[in-house]
Amino acid sequence: MSGSSSVGQSNNTNTVWSNQIPPLINELDKLRGIGSTPSPQTQTSQGTDTLLKTPEPLTIATFKVSIPPSAQVTLPTPNTSSTSSSSAATSTGSGSADLGQLLQGSSFAGANPPTSNTFKSKAKEMTPFISETALQLIKIFEGFEGKAYTGAGAGDRTIGFGSSELSGKPEVLAALSKGSISVEEAEDLMLKEIQGLRPVVEKHFGSQLNPNQFGVLISLAYNGGEQALIDLKSKSGGNLQKVGEILPNFYVTSDGQYLEGLTNRRIIEQKLWNSPANA
Repeated sequence: MSGSSSVGQSNNTNTVWSNQIPPLINELDKLRGIGSTPSPQTQTSQGTDTLLKTPEPLTIATFKVSIPPSAQVTLPTPNTSSTSSSSAATSTGSGSADLGQLLQGSSFAGANPPTSNTFKSKAKEMTPFISETALQLIKIFEGFEGKAYTGAGAGDRTIGFGSSELSGKPEVLAALSKGSISVEEAEDLMLKEIQGLRPVVEKHFGSQLNPNQFGVLISLAYNGGEQALIDLKSKSGGNLQKVGEILPNFYVTSDGQYLEGLTNRRIIEQKLWNSPANA
């Protein structure tokens, strides 16, 4: 009897708990935010068993949005004028700008023209009115040729750092007649020609130019002669700010065709023109 009573009591207890479990589950589900959604069922060998399913954790989707270039916004560049002036000038010479930055991205990048041991001292003595960077750019633009050659466009005989027979200078004609020239001799011809261009630049644009601006106008005249300065003054009205704006599209063609070398040269000259320089 005691065993029978024990079994019956156990069954009653199980029945009570069985009746209480569903309400408890419902309450838990409500607290979890599941509501009274029926729990999933699965078939087993003992029949249909009811399984409790823990709600899936909340997943937040992340989206990668591509913005077309036309819709992109360019933020204003911070004003760094206080630091650009000091960083643009280097120890290479008075009023000079960083040569590597000027040439970056152009067809002249990495150019390293030959230089004699006497060039720097001679340049300081003969051409103190332009920056050393401008001198280096002219050497890079023109390139060095130790043998006489026929230049493109005008078909003039040229030697050294772009010294042309069109200058009519006796020393240039003598070098052309000789047919060859050393780096130091070519530098001397270049510096003398630059000396001769100084009064030409001042005649059209005055003498109130910083060493970089003077260097740009010398470079332009070295490339295109005095006529280039006349045309530039005509287009700019002599306004130095407009000169800087005009340069990238000025004298960049030959026989009606745009030349990459001239285009790059003008762009670099514009960068130098806009670079801070010490007087």
